[in-house]
Amino acid sequence: MTPLPEFMLVMRGYDRDEVAALVALVDAAQDSPDPLVRSQAARALDEAAFTIRFRGYDRAAVQSYLAEARHHLQP
Repeated sequence: MTPLPEFMLVMRGYDRDEVAALVALVDAAQDSPDPLVRSQAARALDEAAFTIRFRGYDRAAVQSYLAEARHHLQP
């Protein structure tokens, strides 16, 4: 597993714990040979909705990272 990307903190960004949990799920799925695990992670990416918090992760950077991760989960 790779460490959490270093997203910049901004005044109004995505909740850090929610992003970390999704990144961990996706990271584990990318390492998995099981297509069901990969499919479930892809669905989680598609359904992701983060809470906006004071001092959260930069939204554009997170969205870019997740789009790239979604691409890697495709069969």
